[in-house]
Amino acid sequence: MRRFHVLLTYRDALPYPTVESTLSVRTLIAWVRANRWVTLLYMAAIAGHLVVRGVYDPANVDDPWTLSFIHTWLTNGVTDDYVFGNVISNNDGGQSGLEFFGKLQALIYGPALGLLDWNRNAAHVISAMFVAFSMPMWWRIAAHVAPQTNLPALFVACLIVAEPVVTASNEARPDALAFFLVTGSIYATVRAQYVAAGLLSVLAFEVHPMGAISVVYGLAIYFNRVNRGLDARQHLKSLVQLAGGWLIGASVYLLLHRDSIAGVTSLLSDSNGGSIGKSLLMYTFDSFAYRHVPEALLFAGAMIVFIGSGMWRRERGVTLLLIAAAISLVVFRRGNHHYMLYYTPIALLVGYVVVVHYRKQLPAALLFFALMLSQYGVTAWRNGGFDLDYYVREMRHQVPAGSVPVVAEYNAWFAFYDRTFYGSYKYDQSFYYNRREFASLGLTEFILVDRLLSQHGPTLGWREKVLPLNFSCEPRGFFTLQGRHYGTFHCSQGATP
Repeated sequence: MRRFHVLLTYRDALPYPTVESTLSVRTLIAWVRANRWVTLLYMAAIAGHLVVRGVYDPANVDDPWTLSFIHTWLTNGVTDDYVFGNVISNNDGGQSGLEFFGKLQALIYGPALGLLDWNRNAAHVISAMFVAFSMPMWWRIAAHVAPQTNLPALFVACLIVAEPVVTASNEARPDALAFFLVTGSIYATVRAQYVAAGLLSVLAFEVHPMGAISVVYGLAIYFNRVNRGLDARQHLKSLVQLAGGWLIGASVYLLLHRDSIAGVTSLLSDSNGGSIGKSLLMYTFDSFAYRHVPEALLFAGAMIVFIGSGMWRRERGVTLLLIAAAISLVVFRRGNHHYMLYYTPIALLVGYVVVVHYRKQLPAALLFFALMLSQYGVTAWRNGGFDLDYYVREMRHQVPAGSVPVVAEYNAWFAFYDRTFYGSYKYDQSFYYNRREFASLGLTEFILVDRLLSQHGPTLGWREKVLPLNFSCEPRGFFTLQGRHYGTFHCSQGATP
Protein backbone atom coordinates (compact mmCIF):
# COMPACT_ATOMS: atom_id res chain seq x y z
CA MET A 1 0.00 0.00 0.00
CA ARG A 2 1.05 3.61 -0.41
CA ARG A 3 3.11 4.90 2.52
CA PHE A 4 3.04 8.34 4.08
CA HIS A 5 5.65 9.90 6.33
CA VAL A 6 3.90 11.28 9.40
CA LEU A 7 4.81 12.15 12.95
CA LEU A 8 3.99 9.24 15.25
CA THR A 9 4.41 8.79 18.98
CA TYR A 10 4.66 5.27 20.27
CA ARG A 11 4.43 5.52 24.03
CA ASP A 12 1.73 6.82 26.33
CA ALA A 13 3.99 7.40 29.33
CA LEU A 14 6.42 10.25 29.79
CA PRO A 15 8.84 10.96 28.32
CA TYR A 16 7.23 10.83 24.89
CA PRO A 17 9.82 9.76 22.29
CA THR A 18 8.72 11.20 18.95
CA VAL A 19 10.09 9.62 15.78
CA GLU A 20 9.59 9.95 12.06
CA SER A 21 8.06 6.67 10.97
CA THR A 22 6.34 5.20 7.95
CA LEU A 23 2.59 4.77 8.34
CA SER A 24 1.27 1.38 7.39
CA VAL A 25 -1.41 -0.87 8.83
CA ARG A 26 1.19 -2.54 11.03
CA THR A 27 2.59 0.70 12.48
CA LEU A 28 -0.91 2.09 12.96
CA ILE A 29 -1.94 -1.00 14.93
CA ALA A 30 1.24 -0.70 16.97
CA TRP A 31 0.49 2.94 17.74
CA VAL A 32 -3.09 2.11 18.81
CA ARG A 33 -1.87 -0.63 21.13
CA ALA A 34 0.74 1.65 22.69
CA ASN A 35 -1.75 4.51 23.10
CA ARG A 36 -4.96 2.82 24.19
CA TRP A 37 -6.21 5.72 26.27
CA VAL A 38 -5.79 8.18 23.41
CA THR A 39 -7.50 5.75 21.05
CA LEU A 40 -10.45 5.47 23.45
CA LEU A 41 -10.64 9.25 23.61
CA TYR A 42 -10.80 9.43 19.81
CA MET A 43 -13.63 6.90 19.83
CA ALA A 44 -15.44 8.90 22.53
CA ALA A 45 -14.96 12.13 20.56
CA ILE A 46 -16.47 10.56 17.43
CA ALA A 47 -19.34 9.20 19.54
CA GLY A 48 -19.94 12.72 20.84
CA HIS A 49 -20.39 13.93 17.27
CA LEU A 50 -22.69 11.05 16.36
CA VAL A 51 -24.96 11.34 19.40
CA VAL A 52 -25.99 14.90 18.47
CA ARG A 53 -26.09 14.31 14.71
CA GLY A 54 -29.36 15.76 13.42
CA VAL A 55 -30.53 17.06 16.82
CA TYR A 56 -27.68 19.36 17.89
CA ASP A 57 -29.70 22.52 17.19
CA PRO A 58 -33.13 21.90 15.63
CA ALA A 59 -33.93 25.62 15.81
CA ASN A 60 -30.79 26.69 13.94
CA VAL A 61 -31.90 29.43 11.57
CA ASP A 62 -28.46 29.58 9.95
CA ASP A 63 -28.89 26.28 8.12
CA PRO A 64 -31.80 27.27 5.83
CA TRP A 65 -30.43 30.82 5.75
CA THR A 66 -27.04 29.69 4.36
CA LEU A 67 -28.39 27.01 2.03
CA SER A 68 -31.02 29.37 0.62
CA PHE A 69 -28.20 31.75 -0.35
CA ILE A 70 -26.46 28.94 -2.20
CA HIS A 71 -29.57 27.52 -3.88
CA THR A 72 -30.85 30.94 -5.00
CA TRP A 73 -27.53 31.87 -6.57
CA LEU A 74 -26.96 28.54 -8.30
CA THR A 75 -30.51 28.24 -9.67
CA ASN A 76 -31.46 31.87 -10.33
CA GLY A 77 -28.17 33.75 -10.37
CA VAL A 78 -29.40 36.01 -7.54
CA THR A 79 -26.81 36.95 -4.94
CA ASP A 80 -29.15 38.90 -2.65
CA ASP A 81 -31.18 37.33 0.15
CA TYR A 82 -34.87 37.94 -0.41
CA VAL A 83 -35.92 34.58 1.05
CA PHE A 84 -35.30 35.64 4.64
CA GLY A 85 -35.46 39.38 4.11
CA ASN A 86 -31.96 40.51 4.93
CA VAL A 87 -31.53 42.37 1.66
CA ILE A 88 -34.58 44.46 2.54
CA SER A 89 -34.30 44.93 6.28
CA ASN A 90 -30.52 44.43 6.73
CA ASN A 91 -31.47 43.89 10.36
CA ASP A 92 -28.23 42.35 11.56
CA GLY A 93 -25.60 44.29 9.65
CA GLY A 94 -24.07 41.06 8.42
CA GLN A 95 -23.93 38.94 5.31
CA SER A 96 -26.92 39.19 2.98
CA GLY A 97 -26.73 36.50 0.35
CA LEU A 98 -23.56 35.80 -1.61
CA GLU A 99 -22.91 39.26 -2.96
CA PHE A 100 -19.64 39.70 -1.06
CA PHE A 101 -18.71 36.29 0.40
CA GLY A 102 -19.48 32.60 0.21
CA LYS A 103 -19.53 31.74 -3.47
CA LEU A 104 -16.70 29.26 -3.04
CA GLN A 105 -18.80 27.41 -0.49
CA ALA A 106 -21.70 27.50 -2.94
CA LEU A 107 -19.55 25.96 -5.68
CA ILE A 108 -18.53 23.13 -3.33
CA TYR A 109 -21.71 22.45 -1.34
CA GLY A 110 -24.17 23.14 -4.16
CA PRO A 111 -23.22 20.37 -6.63
CA ALA A 112 -22.90 17.87 -3.78
CA LEU A 113 -26.35 18.77 -2.43
CA GLY A 114 -27.74 18.61 -5.94
CA LEU A 115 -26.74 14.94 -5.96
CA LEU A 116 -27.60 14.15 -2.33
CA ASP A 117 -30.75 16.31 -2.05
CA TRP A 118 -31.05 19.73 -0.47
CA ASN A 119 -31.48 18.64 3.11
CA ARG A 120 -29.76 19.65 6.30
CA ASN A 121 -28.24 16.27 7.13
CA ALA A 122 -26.39 16.15 3.79
CA ALA A 123 -25.01 19.65 4.35
CA HIS A 124 -23.87 18.65 7.83
CA VAL A 125 -22.02 15.64 6.44
CA ILE A 126 -20.08 17.93 4.08
CA SER A 127 -19.25 20.27 6.97
CA ALA A 128 -18.15 17.35 9.15
CA MET A 129 -15.81 16.18 6.37
CA PHE A 130 -14.06 19.56 6.23
CA VAL A 131 -13.70 19.58 10.02
CA ALA A 132 -12.28 16.04 9.89
CA PHE A 133 -9.82 16.99 7.14
CA SER A 134 -8.54 19.80 9.36
CA MET A 135 -7.52 17.54 12.24
CA PRO A 136 -4.38 15.90 10.73
CA MET A 137 -3.10 19.38 9.89
CA TRP A 138 -3.63 20.54 13.47
CA TRP A 139 -1.67 17.45 14.58
CA ARG A 140 1.32 18.64 12.58
CA ILE A 141 0.84 22.28 13.63
CA ALA A 142 0.87 21.24 17.30
CA ALA A 143 3.98 19.14 16.76
CA HIS A 144 5.67 22.13 15.14
CA VAL A 145 4.86 24.86 17.67
CA ALA A 146 5.17 22.69 20.79
CA PRO A 147 7.80 20.05 19.93
CA GLN A 148 8.89 19.61 23.57
CA THR A 149 5.47 18.39 24.69
CA ASN A 150 5.05 15.53 22.20
CA LEU A 151 1.90 13.45 21.71
CA PRO A 152 -0.11 15.93 19.60
CA ALA A 153 -2.69 13.14 19.23
CA LEU A 154 -4.04 14.03 22.68
CA PHE A 155 -4.43 17.68 21.71
CA VAL A 156 -6.27 16.71 18.51
CA ALA A 157 -8.60 14.37 20.44
CA CYS A 158 -9.62 17.26 22.70
CA LEU A 159 -9.98 19.56 19.69
CA ILE A 160 -12.38 17.11 18.00
CA VAL A 161 -14.68 17.02 21.03
CA ALA A 162 -14.59 20.79 21.74
CA GLU A 163 -18.02 22.34 21.26
CA PRO A 164 -17.09 24.99 18.66
CA VAL A 165 -15.76 22.14 16.49
CA VAL A 166 -18.86 20.00 17.10
CA THR A 167 -21.00 23.03 16.27
CA ALA A 168 -19.21 23.64 12.96
CA SER A 169 -19.63 20.01 11.91
CA ASN A 170 -23.36 20.17 12.69
CA GLU A 171 -24.13 23.28 10.68
CA ALA A 172 -24.36 24.36 7.05
CA ARG A 173 -22.76 27.70 7.89
CA PRO A 174 -19.50 28.50 6.05
CA ASP A 175 -17.46 28.07 9.24
CA ALA A 176 -16.45 24.44 8.61
CA LEU A 177 -15.02 25.22 5.16
CA ALA A 178 -13.44 28.48 6.37
CA PHE A 179 -11.86 26.62 9.31
CA PHE A 180 -10.45 24.02 6.92
CA LEU A 181 -8.92 26.72 4.71
CA VAL A 182 -7.58 28.69 7.70
CA THR A 183 -6.01 25.48 9.02
CA GLY A 184 -4.59 24.73 5.58
CA SER A 185 -3.03 28.20 5.41
CA ILE A 186 -1.41 27.78 8.83
CA TYR A 187 -0.19 24.31 7.92
CA ALA A 188 1.26 25.60 4.63
CA THR A 189 3.18 28.21 6.63
CA VAL A 190 4.51 25.47 8.91
CA ARG A 191 5.74 23.67 5.78
CA ALA A 192 7.19 26.94 4.38
CA GLN A 193 4.82 26.70 1.41
CA TYR A 194 4.11 30.43 1.32
CA VAL A 195 2.35 30.61 -2.05
CA ALA A 196 -0.19 28.07 -0.80
CA ALA A 197 -0.44 29.88 2.55
CA GLY A 198 -1.27 33.18 0.86
CA LEU A 199 -3.74 31.62 -1.57
CA LEU A 200 -5.60 29.67 1.13
CA SER A 201 -5.84 32.71 3.40
CA VAL A 202 -7.62 34.74 0.71
CA LEU A 203 -9.90 31.80 -0.17
CA ALA A 204 -10.75 31.47 3.53
CA PHE A 205 -11.63 35.18 3.57
CA GLU A 206 -13.91 34.71 0.55
CA VAL A 207 -15.76 31.92 2.33
CA HIS A 208 -16.15 34.01 5.50
CA PRO A 209 -14.52 37.27 6.62
CA MET A 210 -13.15 35.53 9.72
CA GLY A 211 -10.90 33.64 7.32
CA ALA A 212 -8.62 36.69 7.49
CA ILE A 213 -7.49 35.40 10.88
CA SER A 214 -5.26 32.96 8.98
CA VAL A 215 -2.97 35.89 8.11
CA VAL A 216 -2.49 36.75 11.79
CA TYR A 217 -1.82 33.13 12.75
CA GLY A 218 0.43 32.65 9.74
CA LEU A 219 2.59 35.58 10.81
CA ALA A 220 2.90 34.03 14.27
CA ILE A 221 4.14 30.78 12.72
CA TYR A 222 6.52 32.70 10.46
CA PHE A 223 8.04 34.69 13.35
CA ASN A 224 8.52 31.44 15.22
CA ARG A 225 10.43 30.13 12.20
CA VAL A 226 12.51 33.33 12.11
CA ASN A 227 13.79 32.45 15.56
CA ARG A 228 15.34 29.36 14.03
CA GLY A 229 17.43 31.46 11.69
CA LEU A 230 16.60 33.00 8.33
CA ASP A 231 18.78 35.45 6.40
CA ALA A 232 17.52 38.53 4.55
CA ARG A 233 17.49 36.73 1.21
CA GLN A 234 15.28 33.99 2.60
CA HIS A 235 12.96 36.63 4.12
CA LEU A 236 12.57 38.35 0.78
CA LYS A 237 11.92 35.09 -1.03
CA SER A 238 9.27 34.12 1.54
CA LEU A 239 7.52 37.48 1.28
CA VAL A 240 7.50 37.36 -2.52
CA GLN A 241 5.99 33.87 -2.43
CA LEU A 242 3.38 34.96 0.13
CA ALA A 243 2.47 38.00 -1.97
CA GLY A 244 2.17 35.75 -5.01
CA GLY A 245 -0.31 33.55 -3.15
CA TRP A 246 -2.30 36.59 -2.07
CA LEU A 247 -2.35 37.86 -5.65
CA ILE A 248 -3.69 34.56 -6.98
CA GLY A 249 -6.30 34.47 -4.21
CA ALA A 250 -7.30 38.08 -4.90
CA SER A 251 -7.77 37.19 -8.56
CA VAL A 252 -10.14 34.39 -7.59
CA TYR A 253 -12.05 36.77 -5.30
CA LEU A 254 -12.34 39.39 -8.05
CA LEU A 255 -13.54 36.76 -10.49
CA LEU A 256 -16.30 35.69 -8.11
CA HIS A 257 -17.33 39.16 -6.91
CA ARG A 258 -16.29 41.52 -9.68
CA ASP A 259 -19.69 43.28 -9.67
CA SER A 260 -19.73 44.08 -5.95
CA ILE A 261 -16.10 44.61 -4.98
CA ALA A 262 -16.66 48.31 -4.28
CA GLY A 263 -18.95 47.60 -1.31
CA VAL A 264 -16.73 45.15 0.58
CA THR A 265 -14.88 47.73 2.65
CA SER A 266 -18.02 49.51 3.84
CA LEU A 267 -19.71 46.19 4.68
CA LEU A 268 -16.77 45.04 6.79
CA SER A 269 -16.60 48.41 8.53
CA ASP A 270 -20.33 48.48 9.29
CA SER A 271 -20.47 44.89 10.56
CA ASN A 272 -17.30 44.93 12.68
CA GLY A 273 -18.72 47.01 15.48
CA GLY A 274 -18.68 45.72 19.04
CA SER A 275 -16.54 45.43 22.10
CA ILE A 276 -13.14 43.77 22.25
CA GLY A 277 -13.50 40.02 22.74
CA LYS A 278 -17.26 40.12 22.17
CA SER A 279 -17.31 36.67 20.55
CA LEU A 280 -15.55 35.18 23.56
CA LEU A 281 -18.00 36.81 25.96
CA MET A 282 -21.01 35.68 23.92
CA TYR A 283 -19.76 32.11 23.78
CA THR A 284 -19.09 32.01 27.51
CA PHE A 285 -22.17 33.71 28.91
CA ASP A 286 -24.89 33.66 26.20
CA SER A 287 -25.41 29.91 26.47
CA PHE A 288 -28.01 27.62 28.00
CA ALA A 289 -27.43 27.31 31.77
CA TYR A 290 -24.04 29.04 31.35
CA ARG A 291 -22.67 25.68 30.31
CA HIS A 292 -19.48 27.17 28.83
CA VAL A 293 -18.37 28.87 32.05
CA PRO A 294 -16.57 25.75 33.42
CA GLU A 295 -14.44 25.33 30.29
CA ALA A 296 -13.73 29.08 30.28
CA LEU A 297 -12.45 28.75 33.85
CA LEU A 298 -10.26 25.79 32.86
CA PHE A 299 -8.71 27.71 29.96
CA ALA A 300 -8.30 30.86 32.06
CA GLY A 301 -6.51 28.84 34.74
CA ALA A 302 -4.24 27.24 32.14
CA MET A 303 -3.30 30.64 30.72
CA ILE A 304 -2.55 32.03 34.18
CA VAL A 305 -0.21 29.10 34.83
CA PHE A 306 1.29 29.37 31.34
CA ILE A 307 2.16 33.04 31.84
CA GLY A 308 2.80 33.10 35.59
CA SER A 309 5.20 30.15 35.59
CA GLY A 310 7.28 31.59 32.77
CA MET A 311 6.35 28.69 30.52
CA TRP A 312 5.64 31.19 27.75
CA ARG A 313 9.37 31.84 27.35
CA ARG A 314 10.15 28.23 26.54
CA GLU A 315 7.05 27.58 24.39
CA ARG A 316 7.72 30.39 21.92
CA GLY A 317 5.50 28.96 19.17
CA VAL A 318 2.46 28.65 21.42
CA THR A 319 3.11 32.10 22.89
CA LEU A 320 3.16 33.71 19.47
CA LEU A 321 -0.11 32.01 18.52
CA LEU A 322 -1.65 33.17 21.80
CA ILE A 323 -0.57 36.75 21.04
CA ALA A 324 -2.02 36.39 17.53
CA ALA A 325 -5.34 35.22 19.00
CA ALA A 326 -5.39 38.19 21.39
CA ILE A 327 -4.73 40.59 18.50
CA SER A 328 -7.54 38.95 16.52
CA LEU A 329 -10.00 39.47 19.38
CA VAL A 330 -9.15 43.17 19.22
CA VAL A 331 -9.33 43.43 15.42
CA PHE A 332 -12.36 41.21 14.72
CA ARG A 333 -15.02 42.71 16.96
CA ARG A 334 -18.23 41.47 15.38
CA GLY A 335 -19.76 39.32 18.10
CA ASN A 336 -20.79 35.78 17.25
CA HIS A 337 -20.32 32.67 19.36
CA HIS A 338 -19.57 30.68 16.19
CA TYR A 339 -16.29 32.56 15.84
CA MET A 340 -14.88 30.76 18.87
CA LEU A 341 -14.07 28.00 16.39
CA TYR A 342 -11.05 30.03 15.27
CA TYR A 343 -9.76 30.58 18.82
CA THR A 344 -10.41 27.16 20.37
CA PRO A 345 -7.28 25.42 18.93
CA ILE A 346 -5.05 28.10 20.46
CA ALA A 347 -6.73 27.88 23.86
CA LEU A 348 -6.39 24.09 23.77
CA LEU A 349 -2.72 24.36 22.78
CA VAL A 350 -2.02 26.50 25.85
CA GLY A 351 -3.85 24.07 28.11
CA TYR A 352 -2.15 21.16 26.41
CA VAL A 353 1.41 22.35 27.06
CA VAL A 354 0.53 23.21 30.69
CA VAL A 355 -0.91 19.80 31.59
CA VAL A 356 1.90 17.97 29.78
CA HIS A 357 4.43 20.01 31.76
CA TYR A 358 2.85 18.84 35.02
CA ARG A 359 2.28 15.31 33.69
CA LYS A 360 -1.49 15.62 34.15
CA GLN A 361 -2.42 15.27 30.51
CA LEU A 362 -4.64 12.20 30.83
CA PRO A 363 -6.65 13.39 33.89
CA ALA A 364 -7.07 16.80 32.24
CA ALA A 365 -8.23 15.21 28.99
CA LEU A 366 -10.70 12.98 30.84
CA LEU A 367 -12.07 16.01 32.70
CA PHE A 368 -12.48 17.94 29.46
CA PHE A 369 -14.16 14.99 27.76
CA ALA A 370 -16.52 14.50 30.71
CA LEU A 371 -17.46 18.17 30.53
CA MET A 372 -18.12 18.11 26.79
CA LEU A 373 -19.77 14.70 26.45
CA SER A 374 -22.16 15.35 29.33
CA GLN A 375 -23.40 18.44 27.50
CA TYR A 376 -23.87 16.50 24.28
CA GLY A 377 -25.78 13.83 26.16
CA VAL A 378 -28.15 16.43 27.61
CA THR A 379 -28.53 18.00 24.17
CA ALA A 380 -29.42 14.66 22.59
CA TRP A 381 -31.93 13.98 25.39
CA ARG A 382 -33.58 17.40 25.10
CA ASN A 383 -33.80 17.42 21.30
CA GLY A 384 -34.08 13.71 20.61
CA GLY A 385 -37.72 13.96 19.55
CA PHE A 386 -36.96 16.24 16.62
CA ASP A 387 -36.91 14.67 13.16
CA LEU A 388 -36.39 17.14 10.32
CA ASP A 389 -37.14 14.56 7.62
CA TYR A 390 -40.55 13.87 9.19
CA TYR A 391 -41.11 17.62 9.58
CA VAL A 392 -40.38 18.19 5.88
CA ARG A 393 -42.68 15.36 4.77
CA GLU A 394 -45.58 16.68 6.87
CA MET A 395 -45.09 20.24 5.69
CA ARG A 396 -45.24 19.10 2.08
CA HIS A 397 -48.32 17.02 2.84
CA GLN A 398 -50.16 19.93 4.44
CA VAL A 399 -49.38 22.56 1.79
CA PRO A 400 -51.00 22.24 -1.65
CA ALA A 401 -48.62 21.60 -4.51
CA GLY A 402 -48.24 24.23 -7.15
CA SER A 403 -46.43 27.44 -7.97
CA VAL A 404 -48.08 29.71 -5.40
CA PRO A 405 -45.38 31.14 -3.08
CA VAL A 406 -45.15 29.78 0.45
CA VAL A 407 -44.57 31.84 3.58
CA ALA A 408 -43.55 29.82 6.61
CA GLU A 409 -40.99 29.49 9.40
CA TYR A 410 -37.29 28.95 8.64
CA ASN A 411 -37.10 25.12 8.74
CA ALA A 412 -39.94 24.90 6.22
CA TRP A 413 -37.47 26.10 3.56
CA PHE A 414 -36.23 22.51 3.34
CA ALA A 415 -39.73 21.45 2.28
CA PHE A 416 -40.24 24.23 -0.29
CA TYR A 417 -36.78 25.16 -1.54
CA ASP A 418 -37.84 24.27 -5.09
CA ARG A 419 -40.63 26.88 -5.16
CA THR A 420 -40.84 30.55 -4.21
CA PHE A 421 -40.47 30.73 -0.43
CA TYR A 422 -40.27 33.53 2.13
CA GLY A 423 -39.50 33.23 5.82
CA SER A 424 -42.05 34.27 8.43
CA TYR A 425 -40.91 33.60 11.99
CA LYS A 426 -37.21 33.97 12.73
CA TYR A 427 -37.76 32.99 16.34
CA ASP A 428 -41.02 32.89 18.28
CA GLN A 429 -42.59 36.34 17.87
CA SER A 430 -39.58 37.58 15.90
CA PHE A 431 -40.11 38.19 12.18
CA TYR A 432 -37.93 38.33 9.07
CA TYR A 433 -40.02 41.17 7.61
CA ASN A 434 -42.15 44.00 8.95
CA ARG A 435 -45.38 44.94 7.19
CA ARG A 436 -43.81 47.53 4.87
CA GLU A 437 -40.92 45.22 3.91
CA PHE A 438 -43.22 42.28 3.18
CA ALA A 439 -45.50 44.45 1.04
CA SER A 440 -42.46 45.48 -1.02
CA LEU A 441 -42.13 41.88 -2.26
CA GLY A 442 -45.11 42.55 -4.53
CA LEU A 443 -46.99 39.30 -3.88
CA THR A 444 -50.64 39.03 -4.93
CA GLU A 445 -51.27 35.65 -3.26
CA PHE A 446 -49.41 33.10 -1.17
CA ILE A 447 -49.85 30.08 1.09
CA LEU A 448 -49.18 30.95 4.71
CA VAL A 449 -48.17 28.29 7.24
CA ASP A 450 -48.69 30.18 10.48
CA ARG A 451 -47.68 29.26 14.01
CA LEU A 452 -50.56 28.97 16.50
CA LEU A 453 -50.54 29.18 20.27
CA SER A 454 -53.00 26.27 20.41
CA GLN A 455 -54.87 24.12 17.95
CA HIS A 456 -57.30 26.39 16.04
CA GLY A 457 -56.15 29.15 18.42
CA PRO A 458 -54.58 32.59 18.02
CA THR A 459 -51.34 33.02 16.12
CA LEU A 460 -47.95 34.13 17.38
CA GLY A 461 -48.59 37.45 15.69
CA TRP A 462 -47.46 37.24 12.05
CA ARG A 463 -50.84 38.01 10.47
CA GLU A 464 -51.50 40.78 12.95
CA LYS A 465 -48.09 42.50 12.58
CA VAL A 466 -46.74 41.61 9.11
CA LEU A 467 -49.63 40.76 6.78
CA PRO A 468 -50.40 43.78 4.51
CA LEU A 469 -53.74 45.34 5.38
CA ASN A 470 -55.13 44.80 1.87
CA PHE A 471 -54.78 41.00 2.17
CA SER A 472 -57.28 38.49 3.47
CA CYS A 473 -56.46 34.91 4.53
CA GLU A 474 -58.81 31.93 4.38
CA PRO A 475 -58.00 28.90 6.58
CA ARG A 476 -57.38 25.65 4.71
CA GLY A 477 -56.45 23.33 7.55
CA PHE A 478 -54.85 22.91 10.97
CA PHE A 479 -52.27 20.40 12.16
CA THR A 480 -49.88 19.68 15.00
CA LEU A 481 -46.29 18.78 14.21
CA GLN A 482 -43.71 17.74 16.82
CA GLY A 483 -45.50 19.61 19.59
CA ARG A 484 -46.16 22.80 17.63
CA HIS A 485 -49.53 23.92 16.26
CA TYR A 486 -49.90 25.26 12.73
CA GLY A 487 -52.58 26.53 10.42
CA THR A 488 -52.45 26.75 6.62
CA PHE A 489 -54.08 29.76 4.99
CA HIS A 490 -54.56 30.96 1.43
CA CYS A 491 -53.86 34.69 1.45
CA SER A 492 -54.69 37.05 -1.40
CA GLN A 493 -55.28 40.71 -2.05
CA GLY A 494 -58.82 41.63 -1.17
CA ALA A 495 -60.84 42.94 1.72
CA THR A 496 -59.15 43.95 4.94
CA PRO A 497 -58.85 40.80 7.11
